[in-house]
Amino acid sequence: MERRRSSCSNSLPGSEAQIRLCPEKSEESSTDELSKKLPPVDGGFQAWMFLAACVMLEALIWGFAFAFGVFQKYYHAHEAFQDSNMVAVIGTCATGISYLSCPLVIVSMILLPQWGRWFSSFGLIIMCLSLALGSFSSNITHLVLSQGVGFGIGGCIAYSPSILYMDEWFVNRRGLAEVIDSIRIRNNA
Repeated sequence: MERRRSSCSNSLPGSEAQIRLCPEKSEESSTDELSKKLPPVDGGFQAWMFLAACVMLEALIWGFAFAFGVFQKYYHAHEAFQDSNMVAVIGTCATGISYLSCPLVIVSMILLPQWGRWFSSFGLIIMCLSLALGSFSSNITHLVLSQGVGFGIGGCIAYSPSILYMDEWFVNRRGLAEVIDSIRIRNNA
């Protein structure tokens, strides 16, 4: 059992002595100050903007992966890739890598919280570069590496913050946010 020191009540609030002697009081006051500075959850403007950004990101990432049949039809008609039977590997790699590497990216985000806000930007840059490099492809291996592997990795890095941070923005309305976020999957499939 911990014994409360008498100096806890006599010290000035927020002073160094109070923080050292009564850490529970400093935690309460810092929590109150922090809650005043944080934007509101479950309906604040920033929460809805986060949800809108998640919907747009997921439409971009999963829209490419789920509509790969359009690209596949083009690649089979294109002279350079016409004889290849590995065109389906491109879409499979993009989708598979996006799904399977999410746990690794989320663990990285948890271990590197100071870089968490930059993961989506970094993933979008990788996605755009991989699609741009895919336009210069002269054989199927280039397409698998750029649009399959590169887009899959970039998509996973861009998508993971929506998984990890959704429950920080929506607590009571989390179900509503997840349904809005998943509507794009039902409309694309």
